[in-house]
Amino acid sequence: MRVLIALLLLMFIALQFRLWTGENSLAHLNVLQDQITQQQLINSDLETQTDQMRALVFDLKNGDDAYEEMVRLKLGLIKEDEEIYLFVEPKKSND
Repeated sequence: MRVLIALLLLMFIALQFRLWTGENSLAHLNVLQDQITQQQLINSDLETQTDQMRALVFDLKNGDDAYEEMVRLKLGLIKEDEEIYLFVEPKKSND
């Protein structure tokens, strides 16, 4: 009877050890859950970027206004009757 109790106690300790350490343990499960959360945040950001790109592609395919606005902003172009004001900060001297 003592051998059986000792054997059961030894098995219990071995199972507890495996539960708390090693592969497929509770600690490993927590690490995996943290990685899942991080990946979900990354995926959410990528979905937002994808939606923005799709909207831009739609605007570019369906009219010249979006294309004209993008070119004007990037290249600093103005139309014939427009005036442009350029504000330049003075350089700071190191004296």
